[in-house]
Amino acid sequence: WPYLQTGLYPAKEEIPEELQPVAFELSHVLSAAIKRDPTSDVLGYVLSMSGFHKKGTNYFPTPPEIGRLMSLIVGSQSSADFYEPCCGSGINAIHWMENLIENHGPEALRE
Repeated sequence: WPYLQTGLYPAKEEIPEELQPVAFELSHVLSAAIKRDPTSDVLGYVLSMSGFHKKGTNYFPTPPEIGRLMSLIVGSQSSADFYEPCCGSGINAIHWMENLIENHGPEALRE
């Protein structure tokens, strides 16, 4: 799916043609929800509520409280780099950016 959106890397499996309309609609719904509340973990919530982590997918979501704590430990220096080594919903990056914005304003993300 990301390959269809970005062309960065080929998909491991293609979305079956009959499911593509639903996949595109879900993508738009998730995008709208994330734009409405960028610091919430919309994707993590959807994946957790669907039991995705119980289906042998090796998805282990970071609780939002842990992401928030990690962002406070790391700090909010506007000159700091951030590296998110996991491949989940991005909750650690979300909270780091939220902390950065709270302490330095939205312009800190542009630096």
